[in-house]
Amino acid sequence: MKRLIAIPILTLCLIVTIVGCEKKAVEIEEPTVTITHPTDNAVVYEVVEITADAKDNKGITRVEFYINNVIRDSTEAIDIQPPYSYSWNTLSLPDSSTYTIYAKAYDTDDNSAGSELITVTVDNSFAVPTPVVLRDPSDITASSMILTWTQNTNDDFKCYKIFRSLREGVGEPSGQIVTIYDDSTTTYEVSGLVENETYFFKVYVYDVFGFSAGSNEIRGITVNVPPTAVTLNDPRDIREDSMTLSWSRNEDHDFSLYKLFVLLTPGVDTLSTLVLETEDRNMTTYTVTDLEPETQYFFKIFTYDSGGLVTESNELSGTTLNPFPTPVTMYPPHTITESSISLSWSQNGNYDFSSYEVFRSTSSGVDTLSTLVAEFHNRNLTTYTDTGLSPERQYFYRVFVYDADGLSAGSNEVSAVTLSALPEAVMLNAPYGITKDSISLSWSQNNNDDFSSYRLFRSLTPGVDTLSTLVTEIYTRNLTTYTDTNLDPETGYFYRVFVYDIDGLANGSNEVSAATRATANYALMFDGNDYVEVDDDRSFDFTGSITAEGWFKTDKIGLQHIVDKYHMNDRGFRFVVQEQNYPGFFLGSLCVPKWGREKEVEPISVGQWYHFAAVYDDSDDSLKLFINGSLVNEVNCPNCSQVISTKEVLRMSGRSQTGGFKFKGILDEVHISNIARYTSNFTPSIELTPDANTVGLWHFNEGEGNTAHDSSEYGNDGLIHGARWVEVER
Repeated sequence: MKRLIAIPILTLCLIVTIVGCEKKAVEIEEPTVTITHPTDNAVVYEVVEITADAKDNKGITRVEFYINNVIRDSTEAIDIQPPYSYSWNTLSLPDSSTYTIYAKAYDTDDNSAGSELITVTVDNSFAVPTPVVLRDPSDITASSMILTWTQNTNDDFKCYKIFRSLREGVGEPSGQIVTIYDDSTTTYEVSGLVENETYFFKVYVYDVFGFSAGSNEIRGITVNVPPTAVTLNDPRDIREDSMTLSWSRNEDHDFSLYKLFVLLTPGVDTLSTLVLETEDRNMTTYTVTDLEPETQYFFKIFTYDSGGLVTESNELSGTTLNPFPTPVTMYPPHTITESSISLSWSQNGNYDFSSYEVFRSTSSGVDTLSTLVAEFHNRNLTTYTDTGLSPERQYFYRVFVYDADGLSAGSNEVSAVTLSALPEAVMLNAPYGITKDSISLSWSQNNNDDFSSYRLFRSLTPGVDTLSTLVTEIYTRNLTTYTDTNLDPETGYFYRVFVYDIDGLANGSNEVSAATRATANYALMFDGNDYVEVDDDRSFDFTGSITAEGWFKTDKIGLQHIVDKYHMNDRGFRFVVQEQNYPGFFLGSLCVPKWGREKEVEPISVGQWYHFAAVYDDSDDSLKLFINGSLVNEVNCPNCSQVISTKEVLRMSGRSQTGGFKFKGILDEVHISNIARYTSNFTPSIELTPDANTVGLWHFNEGEGNTAHDSSEYGNDGLIHGARWVEVER
């Protein structure tokens, strides 16, 4: 198509003469543009490639594409190089909707022309990919099968997805088992299946636009294998006429039932007597009744699956009991003294146990007409000490077991001869005069007429007996002291004194212990301004009992805080010497002795060593104060376990918060524990030792430096402020 364009040409005219102007008509050629795809009235879907052919005598600069008279995607719908095209995505447009399309071309002079208008209809129902054909499964085993299908050849193929279900009607919501992106892969092995199960499969083809098409649905049944055999356990709760059987649970998905068979001889099979048949897989115990006494029975469990296959368990047997109780076995008597004999026997395990009865005689042939000395209805009580016996006399014993029906069975018979009377034991006192290489001991006097000697034995571990080291033997009954010398420094020793009579019989005292000192025993001396401070630690977070103890010697009369970990909101603990030197221990807001009753205990004397122990026992909510091992006062302290802990520092000498009321004197062996160490009077140890319940133990034996080292596992070392080291003897 052509058109005329008027172009004015000015010709120079004189000012006084107008020659005139002449217009010259110039012929201009417009570009031509034609849509080559799609065609008019075409049906389009997915992404449509719109193409156009544009020409001009001078050249085309661009082609614009319009949908419904609107340029689409202002950048992508303008093409500046041939072939001219635009990709139009119709996936979001409704099916059956119609659209007009035309193209507009521009030449180098910016002349433009439009194409003929075409009309298209959008219908993406044509967009689904071609479905594949799924063939019947092959190579089927108990846990796998192979699937094959025809290949999809669509250009816009994206992937195959295989879906599986235990029911007919496999769809995309079913369980997807794999995605395959290679269109040439048309075989897949499905594994991890269970035996004797029907599975349904379908393969869906997906294209790059998200459209899919499902194959036909097929079915495959895995191979049935025999059920898993259960394990039959040994019979239990065996009685005269019954016993209880148990077995492992069958977990197979195609479980059908258990059958329990019994036989009087080995070789139980399905022709034996059937005693149980159940379809409940959870039923794994059964009590077989109406059995004969003292008879052996053989059992086996057969497990069936839904396909009719069966497996058998192991075979076990059990023998019903004799109606009479099982007799116990008496062991040889032990711990024989001049007036007692200790007996023990095996435990009866009969279900109908009623009692043990212990009979005694002074001659052999003990029966139920002999002297009954004890009766127990607890089957676990299998020891008895017969007391009040005569020295140097033989006694015979039997234990009879009775059942709930009154039937009895007697044990074997045992006998023992009581000893001659032992000498009277002495009381060994707490060690004293302890040095680096010696420990002094004293004990009460023995007054037996047949006294022969004292023998002092020593050991490095508890449990001193006559096989331990003999330290000395003393033949004078009123010589009741001895100093053990040539000992190793810083070593713990345990002692007992045994009294021997002229017949060679011996009786041991209580056991005491002590540790020799280091080369020098140090302590800390405070002048009323000094203190030791220990930072708070999680080990001080008490939730139950507590014991605070130590040795101290004061040089003044008046209020002094000796050990203090206390907050003014009535939380924590402190041991103090109050006005007029009455000792007291605070736990929370409670004090022992109580306020106003301080004089119920003896005051502390200046210049004298004391051992203090303050104990809170959460088992009975008691708060006790011990001085030198003697209980001097006790109060009830309900819920005190809730107020023991505080985040304040632990201070030795003075208040935790303010530092006031500092101590003047000597402090040694401070020990904090998270248990109630003492419940009654005791003998204080000169040097304390740590254990698993120690949260802080300061021996003060360093002798130099400004650190008081903690001997517990927590390492709660203290920083010394001013206090000085001194050598002490206690």
